[in-house]
Amino acid sequence: MYKRILVPVDGSPLARRAAEDGIALARTLGAEVVVLMVTEPYQFIFTYAGEIPVAFPDPVTYEAQVKRSAQKHVGAVAKAAIAAGVSCRELIVSAAPAAGAIVAAAKRQKCDLIVIGSHGRGGLGQLLLGSVTSKVLASCHVPVLVHRGRARRVSSARRGATPG
Repeated sequence: MYKRILVPVDGSPLARRAAEDGIALARTLGAEVVVLMVTEPYQFIFTYAGEIPVAFPDPVTYEAQVKRSAQKHVGAVAKAAIAAGVSCRELIVSAAPAAGAIVAAAKRQKCDLIVIGSHGRGGLGQLLLGSVTSKVLASCHVPVLVHRGRARRVSSARRGATPG
């Protein structure tokens, strides 16, 4: 059925849960996982300190910080895949927009499924924040499994309330 599953991550708990389910599916199917993190390219941002423009941060510092963070998140998912006995590739891409980079990576890596998380925002929330997942769904030519975020409920006993 599916032989190579693309699992985009962004460092969020929702993306991590989607990745865990993607790994479980890959294990069941005997598929390989490609863990992808798309990072934002450096943009020159400056403010005026008196009359002199000052960039925050400089491109070298920015790239180093972003690479270190991306490697941490991608590496954690890859480690989980390997622990589950799933073959895994790690991929970090610096590109914007993220949705286009995800679709391009799926094609370039010959993935036949994408497992991606979604907060499930609709209406104004989606309009204001955008939705990488929605954009992937609209432009991708391979199947996309959307892992919906769900609120974690805390029972009254766990909150310290007395049952009554």
